[in-house]
Amino acid sequence: MAEVKRVIFMASLYLQMVRADDPSAQDLEDCNKRLGLAKDSAVLKVPAVLRGMLWDGKDDAIRDVDAKLCEGSIGEACQIVSSITPRWLQYGGDDGKMMADIRTVVTRARRATATH
Repeated sequence: MAEVKRVIFMASLYLQMVRADDPSAQDLEDCNKRLGLAKDSAVLKVPAVLRGMLWDGKDDAIRDVDAKLCEGSIGEACQIVSSITPRWLQYGGDDGKMMADIRTVVTRARRATATH
């Protein structure tokens, strides 16, 4: 179950951060390539649909994440994401896995938006 949460969390956050409101198959492929989540990027359709529900109303916080990344404050950006993540979607306990995943998503999403 934790792996399913991880895929939903990482893909939906990435798509939110790169502002893929209606992600194409190519957007899902790019997400999967950058994050290495699944053998087939088609499985990211579910996180893409859930993206709006999970991150709806959190645009200000996502902009704060972007601002912190611009300042070079990756740790603070990760803390913001952690604080707005729905509790039921959190995983990993105290092992730091989720925070490491957050760092991966925010830095790779930032690079993706910089190249577009």
